[in-house]
Amino acid sequence: MTTGEKIKQLRKELGLTQEELGKLIGVQKAAINKYETGVVVNLKQATIAALSEALHVSPVELLSPEMSDEEKKWDQFVQSYYLDQPKNDDIRHFVRFLNQLSADQLEQAISMMKVMFPEYASFFDKEE
Repeated sequence: MTTGEKIKQLRKELGLTQEELGKLIGVQKAAINKYETGVVVNLKQATIAALSEALHVSPVELLSPEMSDEEKKWDQFVQSYYLDQPKNDDIRHFVRFLNQLSADQLEQAISMMKVMFPEYASFFDKEE
């Protein structure tokens, strides 16, 4: 699913028209149409942030291909921690670093974090 398709799907799930979503993020309906149809593919960081907020998803979830449940759980953890401390540059760098990891590297990072932060270990356990 492309980012544009994801924007459209999320917008419809929220019951929003293109015009309503445009008003929420400060752009015209035509801009939303261009995002959804793929005419505009390199969205500005501010636009991504505004769309993410309006569509109630993280920027990573908005821009990433479909994520597994584990990836979504990790993304929610990282985003909640990141959003709780938005002025902390170390956290921003850490989130950027994590977003560049392969699935195997991310699994290793999670294993290390379980040891380093045992209070969050159960958060990373697989649901059965």
